[in-house]
Amino acid sequence: MKHSRLLAVIPVTLVLSHCANSVRPYSDKREQSRTEVRDVQQTAAQFAFEDGKQAGQTDRAHGDPDNYRRHSPMYTPATERAYADGYREGYGSASPAEPARDAVYNQGFDYGMRDRARQKPRDPEAHVGEYDAASRAPFDQGYLDGYNR
Repeated sequence: MKHSRLLAVIPVTLVLSHCANSVRPYSDKREQSRTEVRDVQQTAAQFAFEDGKQAGQTDRAHGDPDNYRRHSPMYTPATERAYADGYREGYGSASPAEPARDAVYNQGFDYGMRDRARQKPRDPEAHVGEYDAASRAPFDQGYLDGYNR
């Protein structure tokens, strides 16, 4: 009895496995089309990631806030995630902007370095009159940065 049941199950299993292997869910042309669409989507995501990375680096270098959405014309809803990932990577890897240095700051910096090299005491007030009095704060900051360098 056991053998007859087994013999009945074997042909049914063979028929089902043959049917499962011969039926394809999509035609070759449809599968090719789906593959092409996936390739295009993947390429678009890669470009969005690279664009986002560059924008993030630029924003960080200019001292702009971390906000990829301000670049919304640069991505589509389908590529937003890739763009955001690239932006975050670029923003995190870039060096922050250095504060702008004006001529008075640079002058103070030079005077500070010169005074230190000459072993003079640290005294930015010793140079009052050598710069515009309205620019005292950036001169003093430059002097101290140069002297302490």
